[in-house]
Amino acid sequence: MIAALETSCRIGELLSLQWHQVRFDLNEIHLEPRKTKPRRSRHLPMTQRFRALLDMRKTAAENKKAYRPEAYVFGDDETGEPITSIRTAWQTCRLKAFGFKVERDNNGKLTPESRAHLKAINIRFHDWRRTAGSRFMAGGTSPHYVQRTTSRYLKFDQQGMHNALKAFEKARGGEDTQIANADATTATTDAQKLLQ
Repeated sequence: MIAALETSCRIGELLSLQWHQVRFDLNEIHLEPRKTKPRRSRHLPMTQRFRALLDMRKTAAENKKAYRPEAYVFGDDETGEPITSIRTAWQTCRLKAFGFKVERDNNGKLTPESRAHLKAINIRFHDWRRTAGSRFMAGGTSPHYVQRTTSRYLKFDQQGMHNALKAFEKARGGEDTQIANADATTATTDAQKLLQ
């Protein structure tokens, strides 16, 4: 959720992101055309919060095989293999964020009561993409650069995008410093609060 909120990437783009696409030296992630919906490459600057999340993921696991160049950033923590769906985790996250107990039957499916609670929560993962754009604009980022994250037609220079992101981070203030120093539990709690 933090990755979606900080990049405005689609869920498929995040799940297909591999470590070789993360350019810490350029402070960017490079989305390959075959992994984006419009089939065009995008090079997105990283916010401090997103970079801290990636640093945390890269150093968290004891098994470093998960972080070889072809491993998936948001893949299996032990093997680096891709995860094809976050459906169960997303259901659990929404229910817990709204104070509902998550109950599943023997087959791992939500009980009817949990499904009813979930249905009442009108949030889709794609909403993070819209929220990200709104936050960038509220932080002073030009609409042209916000549109760059979703447009298949417009072309902007990378330096302009980096400058726009720096202005956004400055407007956001000390919030990023606090997040960058937080541990995984704090980051997860922050994400749950954002759901409410």
